[in-house]
Amino acid sequence: MGSKVPGATLAQQIHAALTDAKTVKYYSGNLGSAQSSSPSSNSLTDTVQLKLDDPMTAAFTDGGSSKRDVIAVDGVVYGYDRRSKNWVKQSQTPSPLEQQFVATYTSQIAELDPRVAADMLSAGEAVVKGQTTIGGVQATHYAVIATGAALMDKQVASMKAHGCDLLAVPEIKKSFDKAKAKDGATQYTLEVFLDPQNRPLVYLEPTKGGGSKSGRDYAKYTGYGDELSIEAPSSWKTFAEVEKLSPTASARTSSSSS
Repeated sequence: MGSKVPGATLAQQIHAALTDAKTVKYYSGNLGSAQSSSPSSNSLTDTVQLKLDDPMTAAFTDGGSSKRDVIAVDGVVYGYDRRSKNWVKQSQTPSPLEQQFVATYTSQIAELDPRVAADMLSAGEAVVKGQTTIGGVQATHYAVIATGAALMDKQVASMKAHGCDLLAVPEIKKSFDKAKAKDGATQYTLEVFLDPQNRPLVYLEPTKGGGSKSGRDYAKYTGYGDELSIEAPSSWKTFAEVEKLSPTASARTSSSSS
């Protein structure tokens, strides 16, 4: 406990383990009022199945409805519009509005991609905080303290590398720059729990200060190497077609997975 390892070294070890794993399932949740940094007893909500290679092949299931809302197959994205009850397929030349929705869809997959979490660790030096058990598996708890700017830059760059280009959307880029200007120099703590093979079991989002705070979002990873069932919808419409069906469909489409 207390030993240190360069975050970049730890990130390389995680990436190697994930390449070997090939697939993963993960669940997002919130620590709520819990004070412990171990989230094993807290509720889990949204679910993602992901192939750990590129281009993106994954499926996002909304925790509230228990229905798949986003599917990506070999980099082609489909989002489900609940009002019109249509799958909407990403076009090859998306309009600015459609591009924004594609970024929204894919962010729900890429933001908690364990490869993205690994790249964020490389923003600083990792400190071993101790050992624990998660789901019956021994886990090593690491924490990295880095500036908000460094973590944000690592996150968006890694998300882009794995299929979600947030900063290509002007509105998102504007919010990103504003957040960096406000909190870029602030020190944040990122935490991750790794199994003996250096695969993430739990990721805790960056928080100001010393970490392990209540109310933090987190991801719990499982099913490494499992066979996944991810196929493109058998029928779909284009974004433009759905907009013609209902002028307000685009607003619903972006919120269908929230």
